[in-house]
Amino acid sequence: MKPKSVPPPRSPNTTPSAPLALMQAGDFANAAELFRQLARRQPDLLIAHAGLGRCAARLGRRKEALSALTRAARIAARGLGRTLAPDAALDVAFELHAVHAFNESLPLIDAVLRVAPALARAHHMKAQVLERSAQTEAARASAERAVELAPDAANAQLLLATLEARCADLRAARERLKAIATCAQEDLRPRVMQELARVLERGGDHALAFDTQQAANAALLDRAISSGFDSEWIFGELERERRLCTADWLARNAFNGDDGRADPIFLIGFYRSGTTLLDQMFASHSRIVSSGEAALLPAVLHELAKRQPAPGLHWTDRWAACGPDIGRQLRALYFEVAEQSLGTLVDGHVLLDKTTMNSIHVGIIRALFPRAHIVFAQRDPRDALISAFMQSFDPTPLTRLLLDWPLAARFLAAVLHHWQEMKQAIGPCAHDVRYEDLVVSPQITLSPVLESSGLTWETALLDFHLRAHLRPITTPSFADVTRPLNAQAIGRWRHHAQRFEAQGTLLDRFIEAGNYAR
Repeated sequence: MKPKSVPPPRSPNTTPSAPLALMQAGDFANAAELFRQLARRQPDLLIAHAGLGRCAARLGRRKEALSALTRAARIAARGLGRTLAPDAALDVAFELHAVHAFNESLPLIDAVLRVAPALARAHHMKAQVLERSAQTEAARASAERAVELAPDAANAQLLLATLEARCADLRAARERLKAIATCAQEDLRPRVMQELARVLERGGDHALAFDTQQAANAALLDRAISSGFDSEWIFGELERERRLCTADWLARNAFNGDDGRADPIFLIGFYRSGTTLLDQMFASHSRIVSSGEAALLPAVLHELAKRQPAPGLHWTDRWAACGPDIGRQLRALYFEVAEQSLGTLVDGHVLLDKTTMNSIHVGIIRALFPRAHIVFAQRDPRDALISAFMQSFDPTPLTRLLLDWPLAARFLAAVLHHWQEMKQAIGPCAHDVRYEDLVVSPQITLSPVLESSGLTWETALLDFHLRAHLRPITTPSFADVTRPLNAQAIGRWRHHAQRFEAQGTLLDRFIEAGNYAR
């Protein structure tokens, strides 16, 4: 009898099993390399490109992630109805949404709807895309279809309520949210109550809105504290930063060479202080490239911790222990990470690093980029506080500080004080831009900042809202920046004036320093 032929053993790189196992274990770097090899050998293999995109996104390589996922979306669209299930195609669209590539996902979602027009998840995802594109009425129609097909899906109901509110149908939104709150699972109920608070606020029921938000935030904070969250950590860290990162330390240790790279502009502030608006305006300039909140500085801090891993060290201690060339090395890493996310930075263009809460990392910004201009977004602290408290954020160690009204006020005061102290070490490269001035006189307000970086005013900055949906916006302000400049948010705090009385003099000096009306 003729023996059966035995196929040669496959290399681990010829099948998806090895990179999938690495990805599931959280080893995204090695998984990405195997997916990359697999994609080169089998260019039409969906899982290779989808896996590479997912891993690249987790590694902060947005450009590679977007390229791989866009390729995966095209392959998925071709396979729909033949070799690929609609839900599997929507998984690719979901990964595109994870990197805020909403517009890029729309052709695939539409392809799914052509073969599966009764798939609620597809209508839900299309509503998300249309919402991001400021097509609110069309988004509402898609959300209504999703709810019609899956009436028990709480997330679909929540999205529809949000869109009803954005379409000014506050009564429908309020009734829907109240109904969801009575039956939503425990983990979703605070999010529903936060959305209800916004609807109540828009309807003029300010006291009930605040109380509803406070109850939702309290539930979230209780969960965080039960999981070990320390609400006091930030105050000690800011004090230690000022104690260790002094003007004298910077004079002795900061990078002072020339690596051929222009220093970025840094845009910082406090939550809900206007940083997203400023970012969208600056990004409309022909010579400014925005980071889109890419984690550039965190990559630098992570590298420092890897090189000097002793626990408890401040970054200044790690920096000094690494030797005199550390500044040049970390700058190289910073720009490498930037280009992984944004693509090659063209000569003559200026990188805008917009990460709002880099305001707590002003010291290392100055150490790495001694010629960088740092723009701090100022806003009436009462407006910033009430807006931040009544906003739902993704949970992080910083955003959890906003869940308690007195704690949020302390946090805001601490950040404003930190900036006032640290900008003394920055000198003329520190700029305060008031939100209130920006919305009234944008050219007068921004021209000095632009000129300090060798740029001139362009009228395109006023048309930022026409292009906002084309850019990845990772903050909750995406809906606000799809509208032209307006002063509607100024003085919001007055609806909650009595809530500020309990804060005593905590914010008084910042109100006076900004010449804000009482």
